[in-house]
Amino acid sequence: MDAIWTLHVVLPSGRSCEVKLSKQCTVLELKVAAQRLLNQNLLKLLYAGTLLDASAQLSSLGSLHGETLNAVVQVVQITATREAFALWCHEGGLITWGHPGCGGLLPLELRPLQRVRRVVASFHTFAAIVGEGEVVTWGYGRCAPPEPILDCVEVCASGAAFAAQRRTGEVVTWGEADFGGDSSQVETELREVVRLQASEGAFAAVCGAERRVVAWGHPDFGGVTPLEAMQPVKEVTCLCASEAAFAAVCGRGRVVTWGHPHFGGDSGAVAAQLTSVRHVVATCAAFCALRHDGSLVAWGVSTCGGTLPSPAPTGVASLAASNAAFAAVTERGVVTWGISGGGGDSSRVQPELYDVLHVVASARAFCALRRDGAIITWGDPNYGAAGPSSAAAVDRGHGRWTLAASERAFAALSAEGQLITWGDPDAGRRLGRFSTWKRLSAGMGRGNGESQQLNRPIDLDLDIDADRPTGVQFLRIQLNGVQFLVGNPGCSSKSDPAGLGQNSWPPI
Repeated sequence: MDAIWTLHVVLPSGRSCEVKLSKQCTVLELKVAAQRLLNQNLLKLLYAGTLLDASAQLSSLGSLHGETLNAVVQVVQITATREAFALWCHEGGLITWGHPGCGGLLPLELRPLQRVRRVVASFHTFAAIVGEGEVVTWGYGRCAPPEPILDCVEVCASGAAFAAQRRTGEVVTWGEADFGGDSSQVETELREVVRLQASEGAFAAVCGAERRVVAWGHPDFGGVTPLEAMQPVKEVTCLCASEAAFAAVCGRGRVVTWGHPHFGGDSGAVAAQLTSVRHVVATCAAFCALRHDGSLVAWGVSTCGGTLPSPAPTGVASLAASNAAFAAVTERGVVTWGISGGGGDSSRVQPELYDVLHVVASARAFCALRRDGAIITWGDPNYGAAGPSSAAAVDRGHGRWTLAASERAFAALSAEGQLITWGDPDAGRRLGRFSTWKRLSAGMGRGNGESQQLNRPIDLDLDIDADRPTGVQFLRIQLNGVQFLVGNPGCSSKSDPAGLGQNSWPPI
């Protein structure tokens, strides 16, 4: 009979639990048991300061009977292409969903993707830094770098190209040349890079101790290095980009802009006001700067938010931007302006926009998180403004949510691991092509597809199966230690090798 070990698992807060299980069990099984006892998901376990491999057998780690293990809660992050999402934990695993051709389906050769450090997205492609700095890509088009990159510390994406920063401060670029995929003309200047930013068709880098700007890519998208009084722009602390222009916050909060003048590249009309700037955000064709005193300065195409509303917002705490409008979070609520159908008109939900903590935006809609956990949306219904189903939205007991947006959909992940998505079904509202199920948990079938919830807490030590030989897509996902095989709910028995049928999603 296997020996039963007793182990103590302690959170940084001091809250702890006692777990009894066989020494032949894995670290994953221990973690799942601890998560249930502590009512806290997304944990990683450490022993003597070393992160434990979830697949390792406890007996292989020495005699742990009576020992204390430390547990830390993973921070979950989400990013998106135009039609797919990627969700990951730093140094953990990754899951994707949405349009397979836009990165919603992770290729076989990359599975399982572990030790993920960062994920970014172009229009249709994801790039991730994994392990000790290796760059991997998946999605549509010319997405692979020209040479293996094994020492990357940062990666950035334009519409159809990528730039990766090595530990040495050098930059490697790939993708479409007109989108910044070819940096050969500024190669000698790209040294000691400390920051990368991209418009849709160009890149800008902050380089060296002087923090000077170097740009490349399509000239009409800001791909020409700017000059200030015939000298390189230096002392850059913040970079922001619209579709075709850049804004750099420099020393003492002054702002320098360049790129297409119709996209905010010319800030001459408000230059005198651009002082003591703290932060800048952009729509597709306008910029808005938040000053240290909480006031705002806007420029660019007026209809896209380049002209402030009257009266102008004051006491602004944070800013968000869709492609067509701005949203400013103040003590009194949220002020919006820009194209009304793109999120610039929030009058319908103004009574609900109080105690707002955070706002994110799709291309033409906004999503606000309130302090009580309520999720409020407005803008174009086709871009996620219709909001999640009421059953998902009112579950405020979870309280803390992480919000993210693709071009036409939103995703919200609670601290307890509940995931809900809504918006355009082809833009990441649904997991891959599994388009008609709502809840995935033991003993539950499909719902109505209005929004998707993973009611079992997500365990990112997961395994995703690829297309079966039949060509029908299947997803094997591990949720809180229980594995599920999910297939296309519309498949026939002929193309249903797992025998799932159309209404059952059994654990395996």
